[in-house]
Order: sequence, then structure tokens, then C-alpha cells
Amino acid sequence: MKRFALLLTLSVLLVFSSGCGLLVADKGEKEKKTKEEEIDAVEPSETFEEVEFKHINWFMGAPDPEEHGGIWLYNKEKHPGELDNNSWESNDMLLVQASSPKYDKYSLKVKKLQVIKSDVVKIVVKLEEDNNDKPAHEYISLKRGDLDGKKFVVETTDGKPVETK
Repeated sequence: MKRFALLLTLSVLLVFSSGCGLLVADKGEKEKKTKEEEIDAVEPSETFEEVEFKHINWFMGAPDPEEHGGIWLYNKEKHPGELDNNSWESNDMLLVQASSPKYDKYSLKVKKLQVIKSDVVKIVVKLEEDNNDKPAHEYISLKRGDLDGKKFVVETTDGKPVETK
């Protein structure tokens, strides 16, 4: 009888201890499922095809900006005489110039040329304070024909529009 009571006690202890272990395991799975449900997935940001370009280093100083703001695409056939020394056989030149006086005393640096529609290119620029009294502007060089027939939108790197008209 003592053996039976001992065997019964051990069996009961085994059943209870294994049952508790299963309860703990179930709790861990519930916590894991709750954590998985709380994860916020993020969609990738929109990307655009980009047009390659090069900043121009002017050894004798950059040409003066135009009389008013705008965007000019110069090529072999149409360019100011002071820019005759460009290699027009293989390159075009783009001038981006802010129009508002609030951009005077700023320098403008083109960061990206993004094709956002088949006929629209977004010019992403960085504006930094400068002591120059000239309007914010920059000339860049690009492969001939890359921007033919395109229209332009100019924005800062933080998405604010830049007035060029």
C-alpha cells in the first residue's frame, strides 16, 4: 500500500508539473503572436530614374546669371557666346536659377535630376546661405540630348518648391 501511495503521489506530481510547463509554453506563444501582430511594415519609398550630370568647375569664374530666374537648356545650336568653350559635340548644359529675391545670398547646388514622368524632370537642389548678392544658380553639364523635350520642376532636398519663373 505504501508503494502504491508513493507511486500515486509521484504520478500526480508528474502530471501537475508537466501540465504547468505546457501552460508556460502556451503563454510564450501567445506573447510571440502578439508581438508579431504589433510589427508595422513599411512600404519602400518611391524611386525615379535619374539623369547623370556633372557639376562644372569654373577656373576663371562662373558666367553671370541671367537677368531673371528660369531654367535654360543650352546645346550646340543654342547657347550664349561666352559658353563657346564647352564640348558641345557630346554635352549639353543646364542653368537652374531661382527667381525670387528671397534666394539672393544663397548658393544653389543641384543634387538630382529625377525623371518623374516621361516629359517631366524634377531638379532636386540644396540651398545654402552665401554672401554672394547674385541670385541662386548653378550650371551643370550632361550628356547631349538627355533632357530634350522635357519640362522641369525644382524642389529643395526637403521637398519645398523653388521659384524659377
